[in-house]
Amino acid sequence: MSVATLSHWQRGRSQPERFQSLQAIDALEPMLGLESGTLRSLLGPHRPRGRAPAHDPTVARCVYGDKSDLEQALGEAFTHFNADTQLLVSHETMTLDEYRSIREITVTNVLRAVSAGARQVTVVHFLDA
Repeated sequence: MSVATLSHWQRGRSQPERFQSLQAIDALEPMLGLESGTLRSLLGPHRPRGRAPAHDPTVARCVYGDKSDLEQALGEAFTHFNADTQLLVSHETMTLDEYRSIREITVTNVLRAVSAGARQVTVVHFLDA
């Protein structure tokens, strides 16, 4: 299990749902001195799988959080955030240096224009400590 996966779980960006992930949660409990089932009891309901509608501001709020910095920065434009595009694939590669600090991040996105007027996409990338 990667540190990034644990970080995403901890911050609520994703949650363990697949069989292997739930096994990892069960294996973590004794290492953390927790009773069996403690971590699973903290999990919310399974999130829906598959493609989201072409544009739904509530999906962005789930990813970035309600009243996020992004929503506040974009203001009214947040409800139309990338409404002209649909993300098909996102691939991120992070290179660390010998001190395990981030040296480089490469992000490749494949998008589909869903309206004739699509001319741009706004990309937001957050890094935490």
